[in-house]
Amino acid sequence: MPILPELEQPLYTFRQKESRAVVPKVFSLLVLSTIFYLGILLNISLLNLSATEETAVKSVSLLFLIIVIGVGTILAVRHSRHPYYFYKDRIVHNDKVIYYAPIPKPVRQGHFFDKIFKTHALNLGSGFFIRHVPDDIALEDYVLRMKEYSEKLPT
Repeated sequence: MPILPELEQPLYTFRQKESRAVVPKVFSLLVLSTIFYLGILLNISLLNLSATEETAVKSVSLLFLIIVIGVGTILAVRHSRHPYYFYKDRIVHNDKVIYYAPIPKPVRQGHFFDKIFKTHALNLGSGFFIRHVPDDIALEDYVLRMKEYSEKLPT
């Protein structure tokens, strides 16, 4: 049974690079919304609508897309602000927990946006990733040291 974070202080708190987490999400939302809006414009042009109906449909769809982009941006910012908490025996992020014992050697991974923002992700196995780690932070060494430390702890 995991100890509640309120009762135990984390040994280390890692905050991911916010710009790396938010900018690609906003970019993809803008691109997909533009494609969606162009599709709406194409469909409207094929229908026989009056000028007022056409304006109303365009306005409602544009307002909907602005709301979707706004909500998506807010969610991306909120998610990027959730830190990773390192405890003596585990790592916690949001509601996901991974104990150090089953972690193999962390695998450093990078994608197109990681190169642009000079970040990477750490794959800790079991579907647990530490994302948006700046390249100048040696977090994989810290995870390995914490794994060794947790193995020495009495159970």
